[in-house]
Amino acid sequence: MNGSRLLSPLGLVVAVVTLGCSTNPSVQQGASIQEFASGLNGKRFSFEMTGSVWVPAMSGMPMTEQRIPKGLLVALAPATEHCRRQNGDIAFTKLQAVELHPRFHPQLPQRVLCERRGEPLWALDLRYAPVSMNVGEGAGGSKNLLYLNMTMAAQYLSAERLAERLQDEQIQVQADAKAAAARQARELAQEQERQRLARDKEIDAARAAAQWPARVAAFRANLRAGDRFKWTSPPSGVWGGPFVGMVVRVDSDIVLVQFDNLTIGGQQTRYIPKAQLEPFDGPSPGGRYEIK
Repeated sequence: MNGSRLLSPLGLVVAVVTLGCSTNPSVQQGASIQEFASGLNGKRFSFEMTGSVWVPAMSGMPMTEQRIPKGLLVALAPATEHCRRQNGDIAFTKLQAVELHPRFHPQLPQRVLCERRGEPLWALDLRYAPVSMNVGEGAGGSKNLLYLNMTMAAQYLSAERLAERLQDEQIQVQADAKAAAARQARELAQEQERQRLARDKEIDAARAAAQWPARVAAFRANLRAGDRFKWTSPPSGVWGGPFVGMVVRVDSDIVLVQFDNLTIGGQQTRYIPKAQLEPFDGPSPGGRYEIK
């Protein structure tokens, strides 16, 4: 967008300008539609959207069901006249929606088609860049006007060139549809794989939970020096953990252990009841803790 601060709340580009007395360029009809298209190309237009400016060439009031700004229809009127002289009818067959304001939603014709009894005679392909909306000053300096601004690019297409362009567009539509279908298939496959992995993870977690009591019992029954453990019952009120380490010696139901991440009374070793130990397979936690 040109300009720029945001017009709350919808991100409309704002630049306060004085446009109330400005006028849009007048493009000569020319001797041919090609000459008119050449004169139209590169012209910049501004159309006032609120209806406060009554000059037809400056009006952005939407016309017909296609919501084309009135001033843009005025600018394109010579094309309509060229088509009429060839006993043809004008149609706007492609439209660009402008969604820059919560109240105003004009459309800009991207293709002006001249047909005679259903057969194309010629077309104008139109592009608009950049498209912006700007606040402008009305009578007394009040900032109550809103302008739709654009620079137009115009290209003349003969009937033959139009047929080629339509074929190219159809090929592009098909290619886009194929790419979209492939993308949708990939996303579906990825989602199915994600769901499968999530189900497998849930199954593994449920299986591990079901097997955990038996694993703990076997760990305690076969406990020996060098086994990794987690202390399950530290004194109440002790913050942190998990507290993990390695078994040093097993003395019946009492086990001498060496903690990785805990000191008790300044020592890393301590006797712990075997019933308070569980197997531990992960890496040592990063934190360090102390019990006075």
